[in-house]
Amino acid sequence: MSSTNLTNKHATLLALCLTGLLWQACGGGGSSSGGSSSANQKTRTVAAIHTPLPTSTPQPVVIVPSGQSIIDFVRTAPPGAKIIVSPGLYAAFTIAAGDVRGPLDLVADVTGAMTNGPAEPITIDAAGAPNAIALSGIPEGSAVLIDGFTLRGAVTAGLSVESSPGTTVQDCVIGHNQGDGVLLTASGGGLVFNNRVFDNSGAGVRALGSDHTRLINNTVYGNTAVGIAIGDTNGPSPNVEVENNIVDMNSPIGIAVDPNSITGYRADYNLNTDGYAVGVPLGAHDLSTDPQFMHPTGVAPDFHLAAGSPAIGAGDPATAVNLAGLLRSGTTQESGAPDCSSADLGYHYPTDMKCATPTRTPTARTTSGATATPTVTNNKTPTPTPKPTPTPKPTPTLKPTRTPKP
Repeated sequence: MSSTNLTNKHATLLALCLTGLLWQACGGGGSSSGGSSSANQKTRTVAAIHTPLPTSTPQPVVIVPSGQSIIDFVRTAPPGAKIIVSPGLYAAFTIAAGDVRGPLDLVADVTGAMTNGPAEPITIDAAGAPNAIALSGIPEGSAVLIDGFTLRGAVTAGLSVESSPGTTVQDCVIGHNQGDGVLLTASGGGLVFNNRVFDNSGAGVRALGSDHTRLINNTVYGNTAVGIAIGDTNGPSPNVEVENNIVDMNSPIGIAVDPNSITGYRADYNLNTDGYAVGVPLGAHDLSTDPQFMHPTGVAPDFHLAAGSPAIGAGDPATAVNLAGLLRSGTTQESGAPDCSSADLGYHYPTDMKCATPTRTPTARTTSGATATPTVTNNKTPTPTPKPTPTPKPTPTLKPTRTPKP
């Protein structure tokens, strides 16, 4: 959902090297204390090819080759970088405050298009560690985006975000963890968008002391503590928004909100078959019927929706424009049909199909700018008017011939 297709790896690496953007592939970077060296390397590269710096500097791109340490690349990435991780299996890691020097996008290349690799999951296997990915103490000005990873095998949470406001987690597959799927602690203003969160032994998504968190278009399935948990006695989370989610087969409850977190709680357009904790208001457009998943069980469940699912087209018509745009590039349906009208509920899979571009008929306008009714021209062949028959001229009378005098 946020990636540029690189069709030729070597040509792309060369181009990025020449512009000074692909730091790791070109030997740039260095240790976490070498920020100034990275900046100088970029300046020297630009000066060498006599290319002026653009008015708006493109986002730097860093590619992590398969099997290498992700955190090493994070620590050497320039501020504002997009780190693209190649398909493969990786070890757990923690990103701490000193590891970043500005905003960071950490993107899994699940299609292989950006790294010229195979199309397969990018899996972070915690293998019994507390977390598969953990963010700790990252200030809002250096907020991190986590996009597209499979997170499994953690004891505390597949993804733990602590004291890191403004974090975004999207398009991830978070399942088979002994604790929570996603755990937000003292990390307000975050976005949990379009994730599959399933078969975790704790909560699917838990927000503690994380006000103004948004949970939108997630599929939360089969978690054995609770589906979505907002706040607790020690960590109230007011002003949380819960919208367009499918919450199904969780126990013992689908959505629970601590009484201290009800202030500003906004939730609607959710499909929740598991019920609500006492005091949690239902949305006016909430549903509680079977979402009709295709194959929701197994190690890799299929959460596509069968034709006729009540979750199709049941989302909020006023879903944020930027998020609705991302949903239109995905699908909930087995047919792969994109989500082109009212938002579908739950997780959206990538799709190659596109929404049709509407065609507009030009409207005629008057000179004053007001809309006018177009003049319709009759295309029939007109019947010719017959020419009148000319009146023949009368025959002139001949004058008598004079006889000359003798």
